[in-house]
Amino acid sequence: MFQKIMLAPGVLISRAELDMVKAISGKPASFARNLMRRLFTDADLEGRSLFGRKCNANKDDPKPSIDANRRDAMIRNATHN
Repeated sequence: MFQKIMLAPGVLISRAELDMVKAISGKPASFARNLMRRLFTDADLEGRSLFGRKCNANKDDPKPSIDANRRDAMIRNATHN
């Protein structure tokens, strides 16, 4: 049975997956990107933005934010690894 690590309430990842992400990631940005690929599906990310705010490059209505709980867990872990 795989040991699960709780990154945030309701956000679980197996110890093996987390160790693999750490092993293939050098910098925190790379770690966050690799962890994001495990926490979100393509469907979760399609048509969404990281924080749901307007950006300077695109003045249209802002896209809805990705799941804040998983996003914050990803960011928190990327800055502590």
